[in-house]
Amino acid sequence: MVYFNIVEKRSVYYRFWRRWIGHFFAAVYYRKFVVKGTENLPPVGTPYMIVSNHQNGLLDALCILFGLPERHTPIFLARADIFKKPFVAKILCFCKILPIYRQRDGKEQLGKNEAIFDFAARMIGEGAAVSLFPEGHHQEGHYLGRFKKGFARIAFDAAERKRFPDDMLVVPAANHYVRYRGHRTEAMLTFGAPVRLADYYAAYRENPVRAMVLLAEELEGRVRGMMLDTPYPDRYVAMDIWRELAREPGLTEVESMLNADRAWAMRVRNMSEAEVERGCSVAASVAAQLRRKGSSPAEWPVTVKWKDLLTHAFCLLIYAPFALCGFLLAALPFGISWRLAGKFSKAAKTDMLFSTFHFVLDLLLTVLFDLVYTVLFAVFVRATWWMLPIVFGLCLVLRVAYVEYRALFRKSVRQCRAYAARKDAGLAAAVAEVRAL
Repeated sequence: MVYFNIVEKRSVYYRFWRRWIGHFFAAVYYRKFVVKGTENLPPVGTPYMIVSNHQNGLLDALCILFGLPERHTPIFLARADIFKKPFVAKILCFCKILPIYRQRDGKEQLGKNEAIFDFAARMIGEGAAVSLFPEGHHQEGHYLGRFKKGFARIAFDAAERKRFPDDMLVVPAANHYVRYRGHRTEAMLTFGAPVRLADYYAAYRENPVRAMVLLAEELEGRVRGMMLDTPYPDRYVAMDIWRELAREPGLTEVESMLNADRAWAMRVRNMSEAEVERGCSVAASVAAQLRRKGSSPAEWPVTVKWKDLLTHAFCLLIYAPFALCGFLLAALPFGISWRLAGKFSKAAKTDMLFSTFHFVLDLLLTVLFDLVYTVLFAVFVRATWWMLPIVFGLCLVLRVAYVEYRALFRKSVRQCRAYAARKDAGLAAAVAEVRAL
């Protein structure tokens, strides 16, 4: 069920929702959310689309939504099976999300895409940024699937409605996550140089299908050039271990880690099959040794300095009272959202939806519990009304303090484990062998 009038409506509530959840997303859920390439976005009113990689469920769309300046209003296209219930469909349409029907939804449903495509094309012509994920489904890691040509059809339909304007653009975007499953981690969104649709008008008039394929291939290449596209996705687990071990120690910024990982991927692509097989084998062996020592491949590149360990210990001691208050306020909603997200992602048979479920549940439960705490404070303390927003904000601050304290404690433990693991000369030599490949 689709409510086009809700999607098209410019609502004050939508702007409030977008700004408020955007702050939670970029400042509370993630420790750091980096956006690059906003200079590549066209002026408001220019007809354009955004196409992106898809590897982390709903969070991919949220990265684009909150990465765009507020003056840009994106409309998203998502799989149709989540629109079955009218109440859910209304919420999704309020969030400016439209369904796309796929072959697996039934051949009789595919005809409904015509109305969706027509609406999307009209909205592009009116200056709205229609955003979609041409892979058709999310991948199970840091790699890119083949782009389907559905977005190209929408783009050319929109251009045809506007009599093939010269300023019609398609902007490539790439999401990247330091960790998929985690809290207070880092994410990055990059907008690439746009593709002028006018360059394909001649090919489209001659052979529309061929023009769509060519456009999909160019956008796929541009997105691939901005993201971490791990080679040999059929061996993804072994390749991912190898990637983490091969990264140079001391890299802490998401952009520097992405660049190092992309350089590793390029080297691996230039290797022979025998070298790749050997690299995967050695990396798997090193990972097994690290796990026996209570460490992991992700912890090995962590730089360990006694000065940092002492600083962390001092901070853990000083901030313990604030973290304890935050624990009393946030442990219950945080723990419930984490456990439920695990159950839901297991039921969905994909761990890549864990962060989607956790973000939504964490947001809802945090707001609910903080409201309850604020009401209880007002009842027992008989506070005046102007104090209530302060109490609610303080609950959020203490929650962040607890989560940061928890993250710092775990980071310190990882650094100690990595330091102990490096004392093993044989293990250090094995890691050096992986990096030398």
